[in-house]
Amino acid sequence: MSPVSYRQYESVQTFEQHPALPAQETLLRQPPRHHSPVWILLLLTMLPMAVMLYGLLISPTNDYEQTVTLHMENARLKQIFKLIEQQTSYHFCYTEEQMSISRPVTMDVSEEKISRVLQSCFRGQPFTYVLVDTVVVVQTVRKKQ
Repeated sequence: MSPVSYRQYESVQTFEQHPALPAQETLLRQPPRHHSPVWILLLLTMLPMAVMLYGLLISPTNDYEQTVTLHMENARLKQIFKLIEQQTSYHFCYTEEQMSISRPVTMDVSEEKISRVLQSCFRGQPFTYVLVDTVVVVQTVRKKQ
């Protein structure tokens, strides 16, 4: 194979000279801005945020708005927990030791939000609660030394 000299290419028409092709400036223009690395990085960070926002907007909020009706006088806390479990999708996690030291509770509520019912149940008790999804975890309050 013999080397090709520069002179052999001089006779070849360039893009500018060929009548069927557009002018060279239109062939060599810069790509659109949306292909730049900054735009791609922006899309990669905004897309997950948009998906999360969409998930928050369509997530069911009825778990937080469940209501309870209770009419109990001097009832054990364990009985109240069972009634709440029957009326809602919430479940309770506690020990028998915690229930043995609980104080009797009087509740008279109709169609009350679960958050307010839980606050009333735990008022004056030797423990508190943590809500994890639809599970109410009862925690014993430790005395400060």
